[in-house]
Amino acid sequence: MTLLQCRGLSRAWGAFRAVSDVDLDLAEREICAVIGPNGAGKTTLFAMIAGNLRKSAGTVRLDGEDVTGLPAPALARRGVARSFQITAICPGLSAVENVRLGVQARDPLRWRPFGGAARMRTGEARAMEWLDRLGLAGRAKELAGELAHGDQRLLEVAVALAQEPRLLILDEPTQGMSLEETRRTVELLRQVMAESATAVLLVEHDLEVVFALAPRIVVLHRGRKIADGPAEAVRADEAVQQAYLGGLG
Repeated sequence: MTLLQCRGLSRAWGAFRAVSDVDLDLAEREICAVIGPNGAGKTTLFAMIAGNLRKSAGTVRLDGEDVTGLPAPALARRGVARSFQITAICPGLSAVENVRLGVQARDPLRWRPFGGAARMRTGEARAMEWLDRLGLAGRAKELAGELAHGDQRLLEVAVALAQEPRLLILDEPTQGMSLEETRRTVELLRQVMAESATAVLLVEHDLEVVFALAPRIVVLHRGRKIADGPAEAVRADEAVQQAYLGGLG
């Protein structure tokens, strides 16, 4: 069943068109990577889908509902969560407190004046589960701002997953990581994605990460979609090789 349906998405600043007439469908539980050279429009596309950036043209439907004009908070309430290219966490809070905020965001009773202590305990237990799944349980009480860069990136993913989204948008989750951190992150993400019912849209420059995680790949070039299909078919596409892979097979 189709979860996300984008039609004709475009974003222009004056004469410059960052994204031009992009169609994109995503099924429930599907994992799809969006790749392309620097400046191809990947992050702009994600920002429009997540409601962080106004669209110049086009429509977005989520589970059949037209959500084109909704801002990010409204989309978050409908089950859209995202990470950012630049890590967005609360550095002055502990790792578990960061993830607990994600848990609380999905709690319909979070504003009720009674039962708060019990919900806090439940939220912290749930947060610890997510930290454990992403290999961060041992750093739960450490300040988020004092974690290593790779752990901060994983923490942001844990916060997003704690919201139990239907659609998870990951913008370069391994950016700035060492080779060893990247390998660890790929293994953790692969396991979490296999166990989750969440659909995932992924932007990542590291093609080894892309091919390890995403069965389907969409390629953008100069704001337009030039390929969309199974990873191996996209890898062999001549237009993709010229635009993104430097002509390498």
